[in-house]
Amino acid sequence: MSSHQALLSIHYYYPPIHSIGVIRNYHITHALQNHVENKLVLTTSNRNTLPKSNLITIDESIIKELATNDYRTKLSTKKNIHYTEKSKSSSIAKFAVKLINSYPFNTWIGEGGSKYINEGVNKGIEFLNKNPEAIIYCSFRPYADLIIGSKLKALYPRTKLIVDFRDLHVDPMYNNVFLKSFQIKTTKRIIKDASMITTVSNGLATQLGKYQKPIKTIYNGVKIRPIKSSDNNKFNISYTGSMFGEFRNPSFLFKIISEKLANSKFDKNKIQINYAGKDEQTFLSYIKKHNLEHVYKNLGMISHQDALNLQSSSQINVLLTGALKNYTGILTGKLFEYLGSRKPIAAIVLGERDSELEDILNKTDAGMCLYSTNEKDSSNWVQDIYDKWLENKESLSNVDQLTNLFSWKESANKIINAL
Repeated sequence: MSSHQALLSIHYYYPPIHSIGVIRNYHITHALQNHVENKLVLTTSNRNTLPKSNLITIDESIIKELATNDYRTKLSTKKNIHYTEKSKSSSIAKFAVKLINSYPFNTWIGEGGSKYINEGVNKGIEFLNKNPEAIIYCSFRPYADLIIGSKLKALYPRTKLIVDFRDLHVDPMYNNVFLKSFQIKTTKRIIKDASMITTVSNGLATQLGKYQKPIKTIYNGVKIRPIKSSDNNKFNISYTGSMFGEFRNPSFLFKIISEKLANSKFDKNKIQINYAGKDEQTFLSYIKKHNLEHVYKNLGMISHQDALNLQSSSQINVLLTGALKNYTGILTGKLFEYLGSRKPIAAIVLGERDSELEDILNKTDAGMCLYSTNEKDSSNWVQDIYDKWLENKESLSNVDQLTNLFSWKESANKIINAL
């Protein structure tokens, strides 16, 4: 990329919003900005009211807010802006969620909305009039960002449009949209002029092949954090985040823990299971199912920094995911947060084996995929981490491998080279 070129980034989710999606949007945009002279980030005015993170300092001079009046705007006037899994479990709620996820409703009542889209196009035009060969970088979700990017690309054909998918619009694992084939055709039409698709894993890249565009897997970067010891003299097993559908289920690990407590393999006075997030009732139901209330602590909604501190001071961080035969590599932002702690990751994978996730954990000595089909190996792995902790030995991942494999700078370079 030559020095005279420009970058227009379109991200509803951008700092200081406290969200896992923010991290990827910010770091890739920031790394790409190092290659250009002129830069602009379009983001939502909701950034002023949604929960904030103070972990990232940004240059406000390159930010333009798009006036937004969506359901997030309305929720921000309430004490709790998050929908819990329990609140989304009714038939009416499930219908509403599918509607919000489905085109064209996702552009009207989803995140962003028509006002956000119209203002995004207008502000984008102002920038592209001066920089008609700019790179346009937008990320799903929300769908509104893709709409803005595609409209601007149509108006300025000499631009290069990069579309990043952190998630799939039509998810094979969840019944998340109406008229799946129509949704796929619509997205294919909207991003038809894209120069490149980027995504978070090879598994998602396989699914995105249906859009018939050059695809680049760009792993999230990992920020290595200082090692922390347990601050309560207990063996902490922690999950920080949301529960989502049937493929996020900690029962397999809880069964192992329950059996070890019953057989005195674990000291009940030295074990603590922590949950931090909005779905305490759902998580508690699994705790009760395995009679683990006496070793459980609910921390509720905590700040991003407190969540990172909890991960860094835990002995095992729990990752909940799933895989289907033709849909693996669901590498959530939570995985890369956990990798930054260097503490062991217990990845509970429901469904099929996930070879991509296994490969990452094996290469970095960062943890193990736990399957119901390898219960003995899984149990032995958990016991080994506990036994080492009793001997005051830390089980840590390979920092050199983490640094080599997961770099935001190198991720941006891959995009630059591909263009």
